[in-house]
Amino acid sequence: MRKLATVCCGFCAAVYLSVYVIPQGWRWIAALILAALGALSLLLPRRRRICMMLALSAAVGCMWTWSHTAFVLAPADRLAGQTLTVTARVVSLPEEHDYGTRVYVRLETGPKARAMLYDYDHRVSSLRPGDRITAEVRFSSAQMLYGEQTDRYTAKGVFVRGYFRSAPQVLSHGGRLRYIPLYLSHDVQELTRSCFPEDSAAFFCALLTGDKNDLYTQQALYDDLCTAGLQHIVAVSGMHVAFLTMLVRCFAGRKHSVVLGIPILAVFVLMAGCTPSVMRAAFMQIVLLLSVPLRRETDPLTSLSFVLAALLAINPASAASVSLQLSFSSVAGLLLFSRPLYDAMLGRAGGHAEGSGLTARALRGLFGSVAATLSAIVFSTPLAAIHFGSVPLLSPVTNLLCLTPVAFCFAAGWAVCLLGAIWLPLGQLAGWLVAWPLRWVMLVVHVISRAPYAAVYTCGALVGWWLAAIYVVIVFCAIRRRSGRRVRPMIAAGVCAAMLACILAGNMIYWSAVPRMTMLDVSQGQSIALFSGRDTVVIDCGSNGTTDDAGTHMTQYLRGCGRQKVNLLLLTHLHADHAGGAARLIRQMRVQMLVLPADAENNADLLDEILEAADEAGTRVYQIRDRAELSVGPLSLQLWCAGKNGEREMAVVSSLGAFDLLVTGDLELSVERELVHEVTLPKCEVMVAGHHGSRYASSDELIEAADPDVALISVGYNTYGHPTPETLARYAAHGIPVLRTDEQGNIVLRMDETDHGKAENG
Repeated sequence: MRKLATVCCGFCAAVYLSVYVIPQGWRWIAALILAALGALSLLLPRRRRICMMLALSAAVGCMWTWSHTAFVLAPADRLAGQTLTVTARVVSLPEEHDYGTRVYVRLETGPKARAMLYDYDHRVSSLRPGDRITAEVRFSSAQMLYGEQTDRYTAKGVFVRGYFRSAPQVLSHGGRLRYIPLYLSHDVQELTRSCFPEDSAAFFCALLTGDKNDLYTQQALYDDLCTAGLQHIVAVSGMHVAFLTMLVRCFAGRKHSVVLGIPILAVFVLMAGCTPSVMRAAFMQIVLLLSVPLRRETDPLTSLSFVLAALLAINPASAASVSLQLSFSSVAGLLLFSRPLYDAMLGRAGGHAEGSGLTARALRGLFGSVAATLSAIVFSTPLAAIHFGSVPLLSPVTNLLCLTPVAFCFAAGWAVCLLGAIWLPLGQLAGWLVAWPLRWVMLVVHVISRAPYAAVYTCGALVGWWLAAIYVVIVFCAIRRRSGRRVRPMIAAGVCAAMLACILAGNMIYWSAVPRMTMLDVSQGQSIALFSGRDTVVIDCGSNGTTDDAGTHMTQYLRGCGRQKVNLLLLTHLHADHAGGAARLIRQMRVQMLVLPADAENNADLLDEILEAADEAGTRVYQIRDRAELSVGPLSLQLWCAGKNGEREMAVVSSLGAFDLLVTGDLELSVERELVHEVTLPKCEVMVAGHHGSRYASSDELIEAADPDVALISVGYNTYGHPTPETLARYAAHGIPVLRTDEQGNIVLRMDETDHGKAENG
């Protein structure tokens, strides 16, 4: 068994190196070098067999990844930019979204690749899995998104994206029997929406089937789950498979659990969409189920490495899957550390945890839960910090308080769906009762997420170094324990906590000592934060051309700077690239005041969303019609509104001592001239270029009136040509340096100096 683990580990390591480090052109060369090293390892005096197996399996991994890229990814990627009439087989139910409908197909024309097709006109809602269709499709690369390289689609087995240019024509129906689990998943989703109360239906839908589309509409709840470190319970994973296996064992007994468990797990995997985390968990549970009748002991590490190798063999690009990485890292932590931690806690408890008494059993249950929780996050925490930019400090507490009721809700949820299928009123009554434990979970998540520093964010490098220091301490303690010396875990934990406290305190002092402004890199959008003492002002919060929500981005940045509230949120106008993240920011941060232009009717839906969020959060709202002056601590702000026909926009002049900042939103040239004629602009140290550097903004008149020391442009991937050569030429003609977020990243400037031509950091 250990030989199999050695081979699988070598293969997996090579695949990961190929995906993240070794370029495509060098992979086959790396395979030859590794094969040669494998042959040379036979000359070693000791452990030559292990070295040979590692080297040869790694060579296979490099070659396999090269072949997959050359013969699967590359042919599919060559479709990008082409408009073709294709034939395809539908492999999923259509998914309705605000922007259109999405459906997955397997192409039969050209490369036999899995594709994700979009229809903005909602013409594919009647398609069903198994339908064979033909349509004109405009293809785009699955490896590019908003002008940047991405692996989010290929990691899920989607190798090309496309957009319907014509309504699809169904050529034939068939093969629907194999898609029964998809229909079953859809039926369960409908039953959860019908049986459970409105406040918990979306949560149950995500918990039972992994479909989070309804939960995403409840932004406040999902954000609380992320902050409290409990979002993993709504991503169908190994935890759900374990719950399901326990259910089967409870009802079928040990004798029949194999007969019933394996088919049920197979159907559940298909219902969940065959995600890597579910497939890993199902395989390991099946191995455990089979070990009893076969009377064979299982080796968890061998099983884990074999499953990972099998998944990477099917699709090497899945190495970049976040769910796969988190799932395998959590299980690896459980296998390596849960038992030693449990034994250590039992040893410290002495005789209190021995025997069959209620206290002893409670202590053993508590120790088991604590050991499992801490072990699961040992390896997954750094990955979560890298992928999500945060470390939920109170995640162990949340999991201890919530996992038991979540397990009950998972089991009871399936029972409710069964009752609802038999008789809907009975299912609704049961759903009302079962919803109460889930409301407890939502209450715990809400309370913990509101705790100060429930999570810390890695937007500052110091938090990353602190996380690295924790692992140094863990390794030091492990080495000391292995050498037989005494280890004091409380002292180690105290050292780590003291380091974090110093970092947070220093961060707070840094951002409070000197007034600063930050223009966040939110791609094609605009989000600006002003810091003065403990006061915070945000001007605009929106983005386009990025998968990150500007509200979440701004929230993480502000909390990373030690801010727990926003004194004032200013929106220059209601376009998504300037205000699309405002509602989320209001729900995640304590925003005291919101100011926006009056009669801004150009985006009524966005306005309603923002005002609804402000009403729920108790944020005061002021709408400016003409001019206004505000002050936030030492910051004074002059606001000027212009426009007509529902397109009113706002210009902002922020002053702090001798520092003046001009922000004009998307004001066009003619409106800029009105601003110059109606308002006496101060000499500005910093000017934010209007409309992301469009040629229809940043007029010569405005530049001359403001006379800035430096101009900032918030810009990212776009198809408009921003910033345009004409705009850059105008600034160059006036001798004004330009800083751009697409080149410098986040731009941070001090607001207490006269020379602002250079950012503090990029």
